[in-house]
Amino acid sequence: MQDGVSIASLGHGKETTLGSVTRSELRGDSAASPAAGRWLHLSSLAMETFGAVIFYWQGLPMYREISADPSAYASHNTPRLWWLLGIVLIQVGYWARYRTAPVLPQVSNTALRHMVLFLGQMVFTLPTAVFSFVFISRKLSSEVPVIGYVLTLAGLFSMFLYMRELQWLGNSLALREKKPGESPS
Repeated sequence: MQDGVSIASLGHGKETTLGSVTRSELRGDSAASPAAGRWLHLSSLAMETFGAVIFYWQGLPMYREISADPSAYASHNTPRLWWLLGIVLIQVGYWARYRTAPVLPQVSNTALRHMVLFLGQMVFTLPTAVFSFVFISRKLSSEVPVIGYVLTLAGLFSMFLYMRELQWLGNSLALREKKPGESPS
């Protein structure tokens, strides 16, 4: 289809036409201009990374302290403002990139790919530990208010989205298949 774009072409699996919506209208400036798409991806990745750094900066010392002594949570002043900032940065960055689907540069680097994929897995170790401590072992069940559980789940979901972003980036760095008759780049 010339004017419209199908959902299948965006990777959603169903062949549904969106009428007269053009690909550049759906994706914003990123599809119309590859440079704008790269800047959009870099800025959204930077936002998400900054949000993840906030989570580790605020969450890791708190996790260490509370896992050593669960009664320390009652006297601990939880950094809710920092958690909210981290959640917002990751969510806005991820969904902006997801909605506009900017095209990454056609770069392939196996070593960088594996490092990014490894980082994506390692970034999720703290959220996994927090989940098991808070929801499975339930050592804090009497101390945590409802808002604490809501922020914990929102933070865990945000870190999951950041992990998915790193997986997407790492997978995009995969070696490109050389087509017959193509010269190596």
